[in-house]
Amino acid sequence: DGLVDGDMHNTYDINFVTPNPLTQGFYLASLAACERMAVALGEDGSVYADLLGKGVDAMQERLFNGEYYIQEGDFTQPEDPRYQHGAGCLSDQVFGLLCAEGAGLGTLVDREQLGAALASIFRYNFRDPLGDHENLQRVYAVRDESGLLLCSWPKGGQPFYPFVYSDEVWGGIEYQVANHLVLHGMHDEALRVVGAVRERHDGRRRNPWNEFECGSHYARQLASYGLLNAWIGLRRDAVEGTLTFGESPFRSFFCVPGAWGVAERRSDGSLRIEVREGSLPGPR
Repeated sequence: DGLVDGDMHNTYDINFVTPNPLTQGFYLASLAACERMAVALGEDGSVYADLLGKGVDAMQERLFNGEYYIQEGDFTQPEDPRYQHGAGCLSDQVFGLLCAEGAGLGTLVDREQLGAALASIFRYNFRDPLGDHENLQRVYAVRDESGLLLCSWPKGGQPFYPFVYSDEVWGGIEYQVANHLVLHGMHDEALRVVGAVRERHDGRRRNPWNEFECGSHYARQLASYGLLNAWIGLRRDAVEGTLTFGESPFRSFFCVPGAWGVAERRSDGSLRIEVREGSLPGPR
C-alpha cells in the first residue's frame, strides 16, 4: 500500500510500530534516489518510481491531518504499545524529505502540504521561552531559554507512554528543522531556531564549542552545516557535472567534492566563483 510498516528502529532508541512520517520520509527519499541512480546507470528504474508514487500518495492521504504528518494508531491506553508519538507533531517528521531536497531529488510530496507541516513544527514545538514546560528527562534547555521540543500534542491524543525523549530539546534536530525552514522560505523562523541554540551555548551557560546531547561534541549538531548550503542554494550534480547556486545575493564559503572556495551572487544577478583549491565543472 506504499507505507512502511512493522517494527522500525529510530534515533529515539525505540521502535515505532505503525506507519509514521519519520520512517516513511526516509523510505520515499531512498526510492527516489534508487530511481535516479538506476536511470543514471542506464538501468530500468520503474520499479522504484512505481513504489515512490504509491508511497507519496499514502503519506499524503493517510498520515497528513491537515496541518502536519502523524503516526497511524491510537496509543492513549495503558495496554497500547509504548513509546510512540501517535497524533503528535514530531519535529523530525519530514527529516527524510529534507534529505531528498538536499540531494536535489525535490520535495517528493506536495510542496504546500510540506510547507504546512514545517510551519506547524515551528508553531507548536518552538517555545520562546520554555517557561514552565515540564521535562522529566535530560535537561538541555531551561526556563528562560528557548528551544524546539522533539514533539508536542496540540490536538490531543498524547500516548499514555510517549516516546521517552519527546519533551527534550536537541540542538541537532533544531539545526535540521532550521535547514528545512530556509529551503521553504521561512527565514525568520529558521533564524529564531538557530539563535536559540547559540544563545544556550553562549559561553556563559554552556560551552559554545560543545553543543552536547547524549555526550560531548555530539555528531547530530553537524546538521548545522546544511544551513550553509540551504542559504546559498548550493546544488552539486555529479551526474550532470553541474554546480548551481541560488538567485538571492550572498557571499559565502562553499565546499563540494573536488573543490572549495568562495562564491558570490551579486545584486545584479551575476555570479563570481573563486576556487581556492581543486577544480570545478562550469557553473550554471
